[in-house]
Amino acid sequence: MSAAAQEVPYPGKLIVAGTSLYSSYFWGDGFSGAETNLALNVSFPHIPGLYRLSGGYGYITHDGATALPMPVVSGGWGFPVVADTFVFMPFVGLGIITPVTGSGPPSPVGVVYTEVQAGVRIHGSSYVHVFAMAGYAFQRREEPGAGFRGGVGIGLSSAGVARLPVLRPKGRLKIEPDSMFSPDGDGENDELFISYRIPHRENVVSAVLRVLDQNGHPFRTWGQLQEMAGTIVWKGLSDTADGPPESVSSASDYTIELETVDILGRTSVSRKTFRVDVLVVKDGDTYKIRIPSIQFPPNSADFTQLTDKTAIARNKEIISRLAAIFLKFPEYRITIAGHANSDYFDDIDKMQAEQEKVLIPLSYSRAEMVRDMLIQAGVRPEILRVSGYGAALPLVPFQDKMQRWKNRRVEFILEK
Repeated sequence: MSAAAQEVPYPGKLIVAGTSLYSSYFWGDGFSGAETNLALNVSFPHIPGLYRLSGGYGYITHDGATALPMPVVSGGWGFPVVADTFVFMPFVGLGIITPVTGSGPPSPVGVVYTEVQAGVRIHGSSYVHVFAMAGYAFQRREEPGAGFRGGVGIGLSSAGVARLPVLRPKGRLKIEPDSMFSPDGDGENDELFISYRIPHRENVVSAVLRVLDQNGHPFRTWGQLQEMAGTIVWKGLSDTADGPPESVSSASDYTIELETVDILGRTSVSRKTFRVDVLVVKDGDTYKIRIPSIQFPPNSADFTQLTDKTAIARNKEIISRLAAIFLKFPEYRITIAGHANSDYFDDIDKMQAEQEKVLIPLSYSRAEMVRDMLIQAGVRPEILRVSGYGAALPLVPFQDKMQRWKNRRVEFILEK
């Protein structure tokens, strides 16, 4: 019998399991016998009682005849009550006995029984117990063991906590709206609704929700979510620990990540990706669009030479979206400005030479490439002009290896 009253902190994932070895003597109308069984006892948290599955072997005599061998299989349910060193448990079960008569094939017989066990702890979670039982065998009267029966027995049990091979408690994510996120203050898709659900939150020791930028770096983090489910309304701003918050980048992909760690130390991660629309930001009498996500090959202005065909398609998609926006500003002239990163920021002379010989010509050529693609997409060429600034106007310090990718960008300034 198992000490099933132990507390287990992980519903459905940990079990109290034990084994029992017991022997019994039984009797009935014209028969008697003995059997020995080995049992597996299991108790699940939040499911009352103890479940037992056992198998064994015994002998039965009928009307004084020769003892017959008898394989036994049984199972049942009990309700243990543990009080300090003592255990008491009522139990009901169903068994199958198979007396081997030798005059034909064995005929399995069903037995319904109930028993009462009483035990005392002898060491740790080991118990010695005695029991009395009563039951009824469903078989013809002339067969061995038929009808009502009684019995007594003694056994030894031990118990312990075991783990079941279960799935990790993985969180679930949902993002709304389904269309592109556009936190530019125009009243349309300015907020992202991040809904999460954490199954069995009481068994999760850590639950962190974060937004990762297009390079996989943390952009915004919500630590230690306490509720099983909730919705966070996000306006697209970063964390503020290192300074004032910044907005998400135009035409870029971000990832929502929900990471949970359960009480067994296992980590699960759920992810959802969303796309930021081209953001048009008003700045005095002008409008500005800043896009760091148009990709070019190293030291080249022709993005059609990229080996990543997905990146080429993404570039064309961004330019198509830009063209659609510019058509809404027919009275504005548009400056396309290319910007770059410097590899020699720690050496003023080398940086100046790189700026004049490489970065300004390269950023100008890239701006020209974007202009030509916009013209192909239907934007009037007379409203477009280009400029290349190289590394002259960085957004973040060149030393910042995690964020310096933002310096490599194309900006669009719309002026009347």
